[in-house]
Amino acid sequence: MSSRFKIPDIDTLNIDQKKIIKKIISGPRGKVPSPIYKWLIRPELADRAQLLGESLRYDNSLKPEFIEIIILLVARHWDAKYEWEFHKIIALDLGISENFIDSIKRYQEPDFSSDHEKCIYEFTNSLLERKLIEDDLYEKSINYFRDEGLVEIVTLVGYYSLISMTINVFEIPVSGEKYARLNSD
Repeated sequence: MSSRFKIPDIDTLNIDQKKIIKKIISGPRGKVPSPIYKWLIRPELADRAQLLGESLRYDNSLKPEFIEIIILLVARHWDAKYEWEFHKIIALDLGISENFIDSIKRYQEPDFSSDHEKCIYEFTNSLLERKLIEDDLYEKSINYFRDEGLVEIVTLVGYYSLISMTINVFEIPVSGEKYARLNSD
């Protein structure tokens, strides 16, 4: 395990940190994702950030499959292996094909099952790679997802970029493995 990241011993946590751990475990996640352990250094930040993540994952107007496609694109962009492996399992459980997921990993356009799915892919890639959304893509996206959906997409990209940066800076490994970037496979 990297010297930059260690899961803390629960006995060493203060009362605020323990409250956050308890809140996460009793919520829809059921367990504490490793990046949140690093955020616990600032309990109020950890709590607010994890609440944002919970809202984005579990109280969202977008289909769960679209959310996972966005997260995989962000993980790929940042080469965040922990995030990739964690959400690849969820994506597969939701019925996203191994071929679709592998295409994302190889920076290749997958075969889309719908225009909405293609739009999610294009919007997310444009935001990550070009840092903007051209008018035609914006118009198509607003027609499919409305303002609420676009705000959610942008916030998902931002939130999972934060998680991916946390993973990379603090070298958070996939459970039981040595830290590695996704592109090192």
